[in-house]
Amino acid sequence: MYIYGFDSTGKPRSYLLDTFGIYASIFSPLIFLYFFYSLYRVGIKGTRSIYWYISTTAMVFSLLLSFRQKVYIEDFAPYVVIAIPIMLKLFMHSLRVRLPEFRKTHYNIVKVTLFLLFVNTFLLIYNKPIYLFLNNPQKHFAYDYHFAKEVADIIKKNNINNVKIYDKKLQKRLEFYGIKKGEDYLVSLYNPANYDYKFTINYFEKELLDIYVYKIEK
Repeated sequence: MYIYGFDSTGKPRSYLLDTFGIYASIFSPLIFLYFFYSLYRVGIKGTRSIYWYISTTAMVFSLLLSFRQKVYIEDFAPYVVIAIPIMLKLFMHSLRVRLPEFRKTHYNIVKVTLFLLFVNTFLLIYNKPIYLFLNNPQKHFAYDYHFAKEVADIIKKNNINNVKIYDKKLQKRLEFYGIKKGEDYLVSLYNPANYDYKFTINYFEKELLDIYVYKIEK
C-alpha cells in the first residue's frame, strides 16, 4: 500500500461484496467460480507456477484491502487474469481424461459459460441503461468508471481549462481528453461551499452527476 500509493484515508468501510461483483463482471459468474476452484485445486494438488502465485497474491490482497476501503480493480485485475491459462489447462485435462461419450456435461458447461460471457460482455459495453432502474446512480457497478468524457465535453464547451481536481485519477482521465492541469479553475464532483458554475449530466432526463466549478482568484 505504501509503495504503490493506495489511498487509506477516510472511515473504514467494507466493499468486499462490491469487489466480488466487479470481478464476477470481468470474468462472468461461472468463469469466476471456476477461477476460484482452479486456484484452490492447483494450490492443494497441482504444481504451482509463477502464474498461480501472481494471480493468487493479487486476488487475496485486493479482497483483504476491500474489507476496509474501496479498491480500484484496474490495479489488480491485470494480475488476476494471468490465471486464465491455469483454468484452461485444468479444464482441458478434465475433458481429455474422459471418453467421448462422457464429455457431454463438459460441452454443456462450455455452451452455458459462453452464453453468459456474451451476455456479460454486452452488459459491460451497454451498461448505461441500468441507471434507469436505479434510485441511486452511485449503486451502478460502473459508476466510478463513467462520465470522464462527458465531464471533459462540458468543460470544453464552456471554455474552461487549466483545471485543478483533488481526484487525481479523474485529473489524469480528463487530461486524456485534452483538459489541461492548472490553477485557473477548481472542479469538484461534490457540492462545495462556494462555486461559480454548476453543470448536470443527464441520461434520458435522469440526473446522474453534478459538476461544480470554482474560478480561483489570483
